[in-house]
Amino acid sequence: MSLRAWLATRFSMLLFGAMVVFVIAIYLARQAGAYGEAVTLAQERASVFTLRAREEQGRQVATEERAELLRRGDSGVLKVAASPQMIESVLSTFLPRYAVRFPNVQVRLIEALGPAQVTLLERGEVHMGIRHDQGVDPRLASLPLQPDEVLAACAPSLHFGAAETIDIRSLASYPLLLLEAGYSVRVQFNAACRLANVKPNILFESRAPHTLLALAEARHGVAIIPSLLRTDRYELSILRVAHRGKPLREGLVVQWDSRRPILPYAANFREALAEHMREVFSMTQPSKGKRALARKQVAVARARGQ
Repeated sequence: MSLRAWLATRFSMLLFGAMVVFVIAIYLARQAGAYGEAVTLAQERASVFTLRAREEQGRQVATEERAELLRRGDSGVLKVAASPQMIESVLSTFLPRYAVRFPNVQVRLIEALGPAQVTLLERGEVHMGIRHDQGVDPRLASLPLQPDEVLAACAPSLHFGAAETIDIRSLASYPLLLLEAGYSVRVQFNAACRLANVKPNILFESRAPHTLLALAEARHGVAIIPSLLRTDRYELSILRVAHRGKPLREGLVVQWDSRRPILPYAANFREALAEHMREVFSMTQPSKGKRALARKQVAVARARGQ
């Protein structure tokens, strides 16, 4: 007999036992003349008995599923939560590579930001979450990824020179294109402005990062963006934003619930993702001189089919 068949038989026996307890209690109550009270008491006891039976069944099923998953470590469903930018810039190109290694694993993406990811992980609704590192959480294990830097993107005609970094105080005089206040890159930028005691010249705010890039390419201002965002489709100069010589950046991590077992294909997913992100982040790097800019202009033209 298989484990699943045995569990079904055991659960049926437990439910049958609950029904027997209920019938016996009713019979004894009739004999004693306290039918109404006994029915209530019998129902309560039967409900407790049934609840315990279902809990035991749940534990047994969980054990069975865990054993089955461990036996089939190269196939199954992997649920991953990530932000829209992470899905577009990283996972869209990573998943085809991962599918070559694990063709029998179905990766299901759930769009969610940092706080919502924690809730999904705790409930077991996703296996992994990719987010900015918010510090130690004893419930979650994590693997560091490539850090997310704060970048300034502008039209090449602004002539920032050959430097790869620009201090936040030097940006104050330029019209700035910023993401709305809820974005991590905006939180970092605002904090750096306060530390530097500068008031930014905000021209436009948006919740759509690519809107900022389009405006910056059209010479409307300087877009402040995360390095997670792909800029290879735009003809832009890219610079790191720094405060007192230190680039503004925030760690990225892939997280999972440390209380649950990690399957082989899930462990491979996080390791391969870390390697892939080192490649992806090279697409959004500070512009290095006129030759690099010229190569990027050619690449942008090809991407647009020109």
